[in-house]
Amino acid sequence: RELAHLPMMTAHIVFPEIDPDRPITQSPDGIAFMRDNLNLHSLLMSDDISMGALSGNVRDRSEKALAAGCDLVLHCNGELGEMKALAEVAGQMSPMASNRADIALSCRRTPIDIDIPALEAEFEALIEGADNA
Repeated sequence: RELAHLPMMTAHIVFPEIDPDRPITQSPDGIAFMRDNLNLHSLLMSDDISMGALSGNVRDRSEKALAAGCDLVLHCNGELGEMKALAEVAGQMSPMASNRADIALSCRRTPIDIDIPALEAEFEALIEGADNA
């Protein structure tokens, strides 16, 4: 609940107590549970729609996720044909989803500068220490 203002991601798992027939990503009851019972009214995106955890093709999976109440559909494998099918289904965000996206973007912070070589050296030292333990 402390993180309820941050963007959230659904999971492609079935909670029989909420919806015995559909994974949360594609369940209007599951999305309603997240929004109402958990008070998650921030931007809600699906988990990776291309991961193969859901039945059907990417277009069908995406339609079901959006119809259930996801604001965005996450697609991660970079397959152009799938991305085109998803774009055809997704269309424009609803005004409410767009507002939630604006709020999420306004919460971004500028990342701090990180010394990657120093972190890599520290990591290597930890690994070497673990190997010698």
